[in-house]
Amino acid sequence: MVIQQTIMSRGRAASVSNRRAVSAASWLVSVLMFVPAARGAEPSGHAASRVPQAPSARVSAAQLAATANDVAKTDREAALLLAVEALRQAGSAHERAPRTAADVLARTISPLGTLTWGSEPAPGLLALTRHGDRAVVTADDGGVRLGEPGHGEIAMGRVEGTVTALGVNDDGLLLTGSADGEALLWDLSRPTDGFRVIGSHTSAISVAQVSPDGRWAVVGTRSGQLWLSDLGNAADQAGSRLPDSHAHSVGVAAFTPDARWLLTGDDAGGLRLWALDSDGVKAPVELHGPESGVAAIAASPDSNWILAGYQDGSVVVWDLLAGSDQPLASARLHSSAVTALAVSPDSRWAVSGGLDGTARVFGFDSATLRGVRMAHDDAVTSLVISADGSWLASGSADGSVRVWDVSHMGEPALLIPAHTGGVQSLAASTDNRWLTTLGQDGVRVWPVRHEDLVRLACRTAGRNLTAAEWQRWLPGETYRRSCDEAPAE
Repeated sequence: MVIQQTIMSRGRAASVSNRRAVSAASWLVSVLMFVPAARGAEPSGHAASRVPQAPSARVSAAQLAATANDVAKTDREAALLLAVEALRQAGSAHERAPRTAADVLARTISPLGTLTWGSEPAPGLLALTRHGDRAVVTADDGGVRLGEPGHGEIAMGRVEGTVTALGVNDDGLLLTGSADGEALLWDLSRPTDGFRVIGSHTSAISVAQVSPDGRWAVVGTRSGQLWLSDLGNAADQAGSRLPDSHAHSVGVAAFTPDARWLLTGDDAGGLRLWALDSDGVKAPVELHGPESGVAAIAASPDSNWILAGYQDGSVVVWDLLAGSDQPLASARLHSSAVTALAVSPDSRWAVSGGLDGTARVFGFDSATLRGVRMAHDDAVTSLVISADGSWLASGSADGSVRVWDVSHMGEPALLIPAHTGGVQSLAASTDNRWLTTLGQDGVRVWPVRHEDLVRLACRTAGRNLTAAEWQRWLPGETYRRSCDEAPAE
């Protein structure tokens, strides 16, 4: 009832019964639209932007893809050109292009749009801005650096002690928390201006977040305390301790996109929902879930749904418009801890990832969540959904990223060997073209458009197949240039 009263007092009238979850949006883009290309570059003319259609093929796309996979071991350039031909053969026959061709390209072409962290000191915590254009890295020596793919790093400053928590909002406000309890606020638009101290606490900071509108900053400590700062009020920027904080270490915190709610969870399963308004923060509502530690939380873009993932593999959904502290739906979707959650742009479905190496997509239309299972070879560490909801990406502890066509969830559209270590974070650009991956070895930018796939493959190869190569691998077909802008061999 407390939730309902708060909602009604704000005039947020809505009918729960009129909301129905629908199936995930169809993705009409070709399955093999994922390969590195220069960020921001547009095709220079019709030859670069179109994918020429091949005549009736005697060699199938699948055969060409398999050949490209074999040839990649000895001849990188020829393998790229054969993979391009595989894509074109599939397009001319209106077939689903073989994933093997995309995998050849993904592992053969290095991403254009990279940032490799300096070897000293070793990176610690990492964070991406929402759209992946910038990344923050910390080090054990207290250094904080800002990196931009393709442009290098900027040293922002140094803090006392080890940074133990990072949070960054869409406007580039960065909040760091350290083992000595100090909370610092940084502005990524002015990276060399230093920081502001907004709190000094007696316990190590375990979580730090800034609200989307930049008004609120919250830090949680390992002793269970929560401190909230009103950044718009000069007298309150140091923050005040929230009553009814947690009895155990705060592990997760998130603001809803409309900045009206704060959700916090602890290692023992405590989950609290705090209402925020112009007068400050209201007494929290205790949300009831499994008796297991809260491992991940998320809020829907429309701020109507909140989700929590637990150490026992359960995922629980609450409907804020229903005004109840009881969950709308719950299920144990994973056999071990939930590691990540993401909600679709239309707020109708979500995806969870787990230590069990699976990701599951589910809708909000049932009292029992039934997730579509997608498998990794190792733990899923991060998730992101494209701005149009047509594709999602899941990163793994083995360094790979799988990109999934939402309308065809049986197998990934592409497997990207993104990092030598685990994938820390993922971000999708607003135009659905770019996927940014973050790991201990740096940042990689991967474009998501078929034209970019062919264009970069041709740029990397720098040539066309020779007449002898063509006759060997495409016998009986009239010779043509695979790359329009490269000379015929």
